[in-house]
Amino acid sequence: MTIVLCEELNTNLRIALMSDATHPSAKNPHKLSITKSYMLAVSIVAIAAMASYGYIHLHLEAAKKSGYIINISGQQRMLSQRIALFSSKIAAEPKSEHSPSYAVELRHVIDNMAENHQELLNDLETRPKSSLLTQFYYNEPRNLDARMKRFLSNAKVFLNTYEESSTGLGEPQIHQEAFESIINEANAPLLRDLNAAVAQYESEAEAAVINFSRTELGIMLLALFMLLLEVLFIFRPLTKRVEDQIIDLRNLNMQLKEAQINLEHKVLARTADLQKAKIA
Repeated sequence: MTIVLCEELNTNLRIALMSDATHPSAKNPHKLSITKSYMLAVSIVAIAAMASYGYIHLHLEAAKKSGYIINISGQQRMLSQRIALFSSKIAAEPKSEHSPSYAVELRHVIDNMAENHQELLNDLETRPKSSLLTQFYYNEPRNLDARMKRFLSNAKVFLNTYEESSTGLGEPQIHQEAFESIINEANAPLLRDLNAAVAQYESEAEAAVINFSRTELGIMLLALFMLLLEVLFIFRPLTKRVEDQIIDLRNLNMQLKEAQINLEHKVLARTADLQKAKIA
């Protein structure tokens, strides 16, 4: 009888396990689906993070370049005044012992201003042809490119004339026409338009910061929207699936307990029958 009861218990266990194994939540494709779900969620977050980092990195590089260009443009105003200052000192006292040192300083300032101007022109090549800065430098009435080159040319003529005449035995000479042109440009027209160019550089940089702030807000809202979609279409179904599997396991446990109780009842009943049979 014991052997029969054990076989019955094994049969009940097999039936319970087979019924659980045939449940959809116990199939292997579900496990693969769970893995794919969280891998998809992690991949989306990783891609969004890398895209956000890339955009912010590009903006920071553009901001650095913009700050550098604004600094270079601002230097041009100061350099134009230094050219006028050293030219005036040389023209006022060409025979002074300090004039040669002024000439050295003037040469340095001219070279610095020419290098800055070339850098500004290189930057303009990266901007649209219709931009206000491009019009400042290439179109009338400002036409800063032509005027800067003329200003630097007059400064070089003035300096070369002084240095060449100073090397001989004669008196140092001043190129009066070049000197007057330098003073006239530096005192008002050129300085005014250089100020306008710096203001335009700053205005465009501020506009870029505002655009970045708006884009940053858009990125944040997009990230929140993506998280919402992940919750609705990935994590929520994933949680439901895990909960269903937990319920299935609990049901299986209850079925096993019921089978054990039923088996115990049968054992007791059969034991009682056997005892009655012995007494009879």
